[in-house]
Amino acid sequence: PIMRQDYQRQIAAFDRRLAQTIAGREEQRARMAPLRVALQRTEVDLATQRSLLENLRVADSENNDVLITQAYYAAMDDDWGAALDYAQQFLALPGRMNAGKLSVGLLEPEILHKQGEAVLARERLVVYHEAVIDPWYRSLSGCLLDPALQAHVTAKAGESPETLLTGHTALGLWSEGRGDATSAIKHYREALGSYMDHRIEYDFAKARMRRLRQTSQ
Repeated sequence: PIMRQDYQRQIAAFDRRLAQTIAGREEQRARMAPLRVALQRTEVDLATQRSLLENLRVADSENNDVLITQAYYAAMDDDWGAALDYAQQFLALPGRMNAGKLSVGLLEPEILHKQGEAVLARERLVVYHEAVIDPWYRSLSGCLLDPALQAHVTAKAGESPETLLTGHTALGLWSEGRGDATSAIKHYREALGSYMDHRIEYDFAKARMRRLRQTSQ
């Protein structure tokens, strides 16, 4: 009987903890819902979107993917220091080389390049290139290291909407780092031809192209 009572107490305690966990998640979901809706509104300006992202990260601290979006949005806003910080925070997280790590891993040296840190950018790019197994991102990082490979990679980029978007977005930002706004705009325009407007790289290419056109007028 004593063992049975102990077992029943354990079950009751587990049920209470489970109920508290579910209630906590529901409360968190309720807090995040208006933030997610606000972020999806196209008329929201960049500063407001960045503020909403910060609030979303506070509300959902376990969602590390928010850091990816924050890195790209800061870069859209020419806030390269913050973009680099978000990118490096994300890359420091443990975990396998997934789509997010592939994207942000390439973004980090590109930001450094844009900041004028050419030597450090190349060092980070070499580390990334040697660590990446994915054939597309390996080719893409390779052509940033060796411009002679760019024509081959650009041709391969046209093989799918995803490679068109990621390839030309990366080449666009690398061109910005070289101070070649004309080439950057061309690459961003090509990236938008992917029509993958659900991807953060698409929003990035659109924002950077708009900003470059404004500053060149």
